[in-house]
Amino acid sequence: MNKNPIIGAVLVGVLVVVSAAFFSCGTTPPNTPVTQTVVVDVDNDGIIDTIDKCPSDPEDLDGDMDEDGCPEDRKLVTVNQYEIILNEKVYFDTNKTRVLERSEPLLKEVAQVLLDNPSIRIRIEGHTDSEGGEAFNLKLSQGRTDSVLQFIAAQGIGSGRLEAVGFGEERPIDTNATEEGRSRNRRVEIHIIGR
Repeated sequence: MNKNPIIGAVLVGVLVVVSAAFFSCGTTPPNTPVTQTVVVDVDNDGIIDTIDKCPSDPEDLDGDMDEDGCPEDRKLVTVNQYEIILNEKVYFDTNKTRVLERSEPLLKEVAQVLLDNPSIRIRIEGHTDSEGGEAFNLKLSQGRTDSVLQFIAAQGIGSGRLEAVGFGEERPIDTNATEEGRSRNRRVEIHIIGR
């Protein structure tokens, strides 16, 4: 095999093209240029730099806008295959269904996920602690999920993509014997039911 030096390297966009002149091997005629294309993915996220909108920042591959190559700049929610995880609580007036103003940025971020992913459909689930009557808690949790649904729909999300279900005290995730446990049980969850 002829070991002539590589005579040039060309950087085209972010594709590196290396030409070796006077290279002969097997059935390749002598002095035939050979071109090798190397695809570059600097941030190792699986999206080549020529189409990666953020070639230095790896995509987080969470099922949310993964094709652009950029991690989502969200602080209040995290998206996975099954749910939109709320990184803080949704706050309501005590024993009422009205969403407090302090929770509006959180719910706007949920709406933005849905705007960015128009095929996602969600089920908003409401849960209470066991304080109060079972029937009251069921009605309260349904009213709260309805309020969350209405807020998200008002951000431009079609109501056909949204469901609201109140479970009351039926599905605790912690004990109702302590204030900390009851606080964890009072929650809103957002599950992805279709893509």
